[in-house]
Parts: sequence; structure tokens; C-alpha cells
Amino acid sequence: MISDPRLGAITMGIFRMRKLLWGAAAALAITAPAVAHADTTGHIDLGWTNTGIGDGFGNYNAYSLGGAVQTEAAPGWTVQLDGNTMTQTWDHSHYDYSHGYAALHADTTLDTFDVGAFVGMQNFYGESGKLIGLEGRTAFDNISLQASTAYTTFRYGSSFSAWDARIAGNYFLQPNWAINAGIVGTWINPHGTHVQMAEYSIGTTYKFNCPMSVSLDYTRSSDDYRHSHTYDGNTVMLGLHWNFGAGTLQDDTNHGASWSGAQALENSFARWD
Repeated sequence: MISDPRLGAITMGIFRMRKLLWGAAAALAITAPAVAHADTTGHIDLGWTNTGIGDGFGNYNAYSLGGAVQTEAAPGWTVQLDGNTMTQTWDHSHYDYSHGYAALHADTTLDTFDVGAFVGMQNFYGESGKLIGLEGRTAFDNISLQASTAYTTFRYGSSFSAWDARIAGNYFLQPNWAINAGIVGTWINPHGTHVQMAEYSIGTTYKFNCPMSVSLDYTRSSDDYRHSHTYDGNTVMLGLHWNFGAGTLQDDTNHGASWSGAQALENSFARWD
């Protein structure tokens, strides 16, 4: 694990994330009357994560709470607001750490593709960052695809930044049962060093005959520090989701609040050590 941040930074990060989440909640409350008659979809997510990192870096468990809501903003345009906050506990650590993000997406349809962009804020061990990104999705037969790229920058002591490129896909065995897979590359420039991350994921999501769905995913991570030091990580993520406004899992993936470009970068950051 990276050296423990000072307690003051941890406390400040927690307050920042609380403000961020309360701001997102307030935005949803203000816009609720306007979108009440629109085609609104979304989900609320609870998650558990376990990550083990090799070469003596250790393991952590994390619990997360998040969600997303999407609605029509104008003819031909939809917006999505999503966010997530995580409490992370490393082995042999005396502290709990915070990670999280909140993002606003806007998208439109071009023929058989949905394309969009997003802006947001990010929390990493109490440090506050700003992020922007582009994303797109399409679907054919039983296959759904989504791609994104994002850039984030932090200013804490000395500035550092990162960007990623990702593609993810779902194969639907049934309209409410999917096999998920993805690959993402992340390039981070922290305090004069260079880190390259390659991550591969496989998993499944199943929606019950009710608004609830469950997901289980495995991610393999490989981090390279300046081509001189590497370590590998293994992550298991279990999620429970309450969905609203959409039909099947496939409908929600193709047309609902499923934009995940901001969350993908945040997940990679939480695994970066």
C-alpha cells in the first residue's frame, strides 16, 4: 500500500465526498419534478470488493454505495447523473480510506450508436480531482458494446494526472442474464513517475423477476512502474442492484443508465497502489 496519508487529509477527503454526494442528491431532488413525466431509468447499487495485490503490497476489503439516474433532457438528448463512494480497509492498517466520484453525462443517438461526454469529480485517498471523458455504445443481436476514454487531474502538493481507454461488452444468454467482459488501459503520472495499468475483467449479471439484480466480476490487474517494477492484483466484486424505470437487463444496458466511463476510471484508481 502507498504510505498512509495524514489523518487530516483523510478527514478532508471524507467531508469532500459527503459534500459531493449531498450535492448530487440535491440535484436529483431539484430536477425530480421536471423529469417525473420523462422516460427515466436508473439503479441504486450496493457493493463489496476484495483486492489482493502481489509483491507484498497487501489486500483490502471495501464496501460501496452508489447509483445512477438517466432521463430525457431535450428531444434527441438524454442526461445521466451517477456516483459512487467507497470505504476501503487495508490489511494491517489503522485507518479506513475513502474513494469515490460523481459524474454528469450527456448523450445523443447517431444511427445505431449512442455517443456522449461526461464531466465529474473524483476522490482518491482524500485528494480531490476533476475528470472529463468521451464514451459510446451500440448493440446488435445479443451483444452490447461500450467504449470510453477519460482524463483526470489532481492538485495536491504537486499535480498529477491520468487517462484511460476502455472497451467492455455483454453477451446476453437471456434478456435478464449477461456475461460481461472488459479490458482497460490506464496511464498515471504521479509526482514525476509513470505507471501503466492493464486490466482484464470477466463476470456475470442476473436480474430476477423483480427490480433486483446481482453481479459478480473478477478483474486481473498488472501495474508497471517505469518498466522497472511490476505487480499483479486480483479483484472480486459482488454487487446488488435495485433497478427502476427499465424493462429487462438487456433494455437497461442498451438504452438506460448504463454509462460507466467515469466509474471505470474510478475503479482503476481504487486498485492503483
